[in-house]
Amino acid sequence: MACPYLRIPKAPVLKILSSRASTARWDKARQIYLSLSEIPGRVSLRWVPGHSSISANERADELAAKGASMREVSAETEISVRTLRRYCGEAGRLSLRKWWSDKRASLGTSVNDFFYCASHARLWIRGEVTAASSAVVFGRAPTPAHLYRCGVVNSPECDCGAPVGNTRHYLFSCPLLQQARSRVKGGVPNHLYKLIVDLKRRKSFNQLCSALMRYLDARRGLL
Repeated sequence: MACPYLRIPKAPVLKILSSRASTARWDKARQIYLSLSEIPGRVSLRWVPGHSSISANERADELAAKGASMREVSAETEISVRTLRRYCGEAGRLSLRKWWSDKRASLGTSVNDFFYCASHARLWIRGEVTAASSAVVFGRAPTPAHLYRCGVVNSPECDCGAPVGNTRHYLFSCPLLQQARSRVKGGVPNHLYKLIVDLKRRKSFNQLCSALMRYLDARRGLL
């Protein structure tokens, strides 16, 4: 009976095994042993130089190169890891948006700006995005315009005299917060979601949102 041979590229295998912890190496060796024990007859293992005119070895190198370039998951569907991650992320965001839409309807509040994703939730849990920044971005800041929409006050007018005292007014043009705005290098972004995703200026954005919330609390007599 012919003796079966397993031809494995030497360098990649040694690199993988050498980078593993002892427990992981023992587990991998056990898996190899169990796989070999299922083969009838005698099995020999030997190193084979790369590209030694052996069709199976050549094919293995071709597939390895293809997998490395495509991050291939399935040789049949050729779906990459990047594609799967994008699909999973999008499905998660859609599910979360649906949940928040239903939840928001039961809160009885008016949300002006909407930006919610799994990454924002993680940032908020870790404290990188403050409660004040979250309130501003989600439109939950108790501005005169917001309180007016909720029926709490009789006018949406800002204390500076602007006809509508909404979140964008305070962040971009209200003279009462000019000092807090001047501390933000590069100014406040037009799209409010960048208050969360801009890593370089997140600290200054958090400080600006905190200043805004303190002012709004003070004007309502909460401080």
